[in-house]
Amino acid sequence: MRGSAKALVLLSLTASTRVWTKIALNPTGYRKVFGENRRCTLEQFPYALWFKVENDVIVVGCLHAKRDPKLAKERRSGVIPLPEP
Repeated sequence: MRGSAKALVLLSLTASTRVWTKIALNPTGYRKVFGENRRCTLEQFPYALWFKVENDVIVVGCLHAKRDPKLAKERRSGVIPLPEP
């Protein structure tokens, strides 16, 4: 892996860690978007972590911001089949 790729991976891991920390500190601080699903965006990256709060935080998915939000809505009811390539 080249230096720039390593830097990007480290940056994305740092952003992911920050999001996890923010969610852990106040999971109900994020508004419900679909049913019980909530969304927290990653800083500097076009991704959002979708989750719901029951007894613990349950991750529903990590989706690119340009993806159809219906995907998160479908995932809240369980596992959905992957799209055909």
